[in-house]
Amino acid sequence: MEVKGIAFCGIRTSKFAEMEWLFGEVMGMTPTQRDAEMLIWRLPDGALVEVFAKDDPEHQHFGTAPVVGFLVDDVKRSLAELEAAGVKLIGDLTDLGDRGYAFFEGPDGNVYELTGPLTSN
Repeated sequence: MEVKGIAFCGIRTSKFAEMEWLFGEVMGMTPTQRDAEMLIWRLPDGALVEVFAKDDPEHQHFGTAPVVGFLVDDVKRSLAELEAAGVKLIGDLTDLGDRGYAFFEGPDGNVYELTGPLTSN
Protein backbone atom coordinates (compact mmCIF):
# COMPACT_ATOMS: atom_id res chain seq x y z
CA MET A 1 0.00 0.00 0.00
CA GLU A 2 1.15 3.52 -0.72
CA VAL A 3 -0.25 6.37 1.35
CA LYS A 4 -0.68 9.42 -0.89
CA GLY A 5 -1.60 11.93 1.81
CA ILE A 6 -4.02 12.78 4.57
CA ALA A 7 -7.50 13.32 3.18
CA PHE A 8 -9.63 13.41 6.31
CA CYS A 9 -9.58 14.45 9.94
CA GLY A 10 -12.62 13.63 12.04
CA ILE A 11 -13.12 14.81 15.59
CA ARG A 12 -15.85 13.66 18.00
CA THR A 13 -16.12 16.11 20.87
CA SER A 14 -18.21 17.33 23.76
CA LYS A 15 -16.94 20.84 22.88
CA PHE A 16 -18.79 21.11 19.54
CA ALA A 17 -19.52 24.87 19.74
CA GLU A 18 -15.99 25.63 20.88
CA MET A 19 -14.51 23.69 17.95
CA GLU A 20 -16.79 25.56 15.54
CA TRP A 21 -15.50 28.81 17.04
CA LEU A 22 -11.85 27.73 16.80
CA PHE A 23 -12.00 26.52 13.21
CA GLY A 24 -14.36 29.25 12.01
CA GLU A 25 -13.62 32.45 13.93
CA VAL A 26 -10.00 31.91 14.88
CA MET A 27 -8.68 29.89 11.93
CA GLY A 28 -10.95 31.45 9.27
CA MET A 29 -12.36 28.21 7.86
CA THR A 30 -15.85 28.34 6.33
CA PRO A 31 -17.95 25.19 6.77
CA THR A 32 -19.38 23.56 3.65
CA GLN A 33 -22.00 21.73 5.70
CA ARG A 34 -23.47 22.30 9.15
CA ASP A 35 -26.18 20.70 11.23
CA ALA A 36 -26.77 20.19 14.95
CA GLU A 37 -24.34 17.26 15.22
CA MET A 38 -21.84 17.74 12.38
CA LEU A 39 -19.66 20.39 10.77
CA ILE A 40 -17.66 19.82 7.58
CA TRP A 41 -14.91 21.95 6.07
CA ARG A 42 -13.26 21.19 2.72
CA LEU A 43 -9.71 22.50 2.67
CA PRO A 44 -8.09 23.93 -0.48
CA ASP A 45 -6.22 20.65 -1.10
CA GLY A 46 -9.52 18.72 -1.00
CA ALA A 47 -9.04 17.24 2.47
CA LEU A 48 -12.03 17.18 4.78
CA VAL A 49 -12.14 18.26 8.42
CA GLU A 50 -15.29 17.05 10.16
CA VAL A 51 -16.40 17.71 13.73
CA PHE A 52 -19.09 15.56 15.30
CA ALA A 53 -21.02 16.20 18.48
CA LYS A 54 -20.27 13.64 21.18
CA ASP A 55 -23.86 12.31 20.94
CA ASP A 56 -23.83 11.93 17.13
CA PRO A 57 -25.09 8.33 16.74
CA GLU A 58 -23.21 7.66 13.50
CA HIS A 59 -19.77 8.29 15.03
CA GLN A 60 -19.88 6.45 18.33
CA HIS A 61 -16.94 4.29 17.16
CA PHE A 62 -14.72 7.41 17.26
CA GLY A 63 -12.83 7.85 20.52
CA THR A 64 -11.53 11.11 21.88
CA ALA A 65 -8.50 11.29 19.57
CA PRO A 66 -8.85 12.80 16.08
CA VAL A 67 -9.45 10.20 13.37
CA VAL A 68 -6.98 10.62 10.52
CA GLY A 69 -7.95 9.42 7.04
CA PHE A 70 -5.08 8.23 4.87
CA LEU A 71 -5.52 8.62 1.11
CA VAL A 72 -4.59 5.44 -0.79
CA ASP A 73 -4.89 4.57 -4.48
CA ASP A 74 -6.93 1.38 -3.89
CA VAL A 75 -9.04 1.13 -0.72
CA LYS A 76 -10.11 -2.50 -1.25
CA ARG A 77 -6.55 -3.72 -1.80
CA SER A 78 -5.23 -1.65 1.10
CA LEU A 79 -7.91 -3.01 3.45
CA ALA A 80 -6.98 -6.55 2.41
CA GLU A 81 -3.34 -5.76 3.28
CA LEU A 82 -4.36 -4.44 6.70
CA GLU A 83 -6.51 -7.48 7.37
CA ALA A 84 -3.74 -9.87 6.27
CA ALA A 85 -1.43 -8.12 8.74
CA GLY A 86 -3.92 -8.76 11.55
CA VAL A 87 -5.16 -5.18 11.88
CA LYS A 88 -8.70 -4.91 13.29
CA LEU A 89 -11.16 -3.44 10.79
CA ILE A 90 -14.12 -1.46 12.17
CA GLY A 91 -17.41 -1.82 10.34
CA ASP A 92 -17.79 -2.24 6.62
CA LEU A 93 -16.35 -0.47 3.62
CA THR A 94 -18.51 2.51 2.67
CA ASP A 95 -18.90 2.49 -1.11
CA LEU A 96 -19.58 5.96 -2.54
CA GLY A 97 -19.43 4.83 -6.16
CA ASP A 98 -16.11 6.18 -7.43
CA ARG A 99 -14.48 6.14 -4.00
CA GLY A 100 -14.94 4.74 -0.55
CA TYR A 101 -13.63 4.61 2.98
CA ALA A 102 -13.29 2.24 5.91
CA PHE A 103 -12.10 2.48 9.49
CA PHE A 104 -9.54 0.42 11.35
CA GLU A 105 -8.04 0.31 14.83
CA GLY A 106 -4.36 1.05 15.27
CA PRO A 107 -2.16 -0.74 17.80
CA ASP A 108 -2.56 2.36 20.01
CA GLY A 109 -6.33 1.74 20.22
CA ASN A 110 -7.17 4.83 18.15
CA VAL A 111 -9.41 4.77 15.08
CA TYR A 112 -7.96 5.55 11.63
CA GLU A 113 -9.43 5.58 8.13
CA LEU A 114 -8.41 4.55 4.64
CA THR A 115 -10.03 6.60 1.90
CA GLY A 116 -9.76 6.91 -1.86
CA PRO A 117 -10.70 5.06 -5.05
CA LEU A 118 -12.12 1.58 -4.50
CA THR A 119 -9.72 0.12 -7.06
CA SER A 120 -6.67 1.48 -8.79
CA ASN A 121 -6.88 2.37 -12.44
